[in-house]
Amino acid sequence: MNVSSKFVICLNLVSASTLLLLLSARYAWF
Repeated sequence: MNVSSKFVICLNLVSASTLLLLLSARYAWF
């Protein structure tokens, strides 16, 4: 596995975790 694919996978994980955090925060508020 080369470096660019590792970077893309890490970026996808970070974006997915931030989306989950935003959704959980929104449901915690409402």
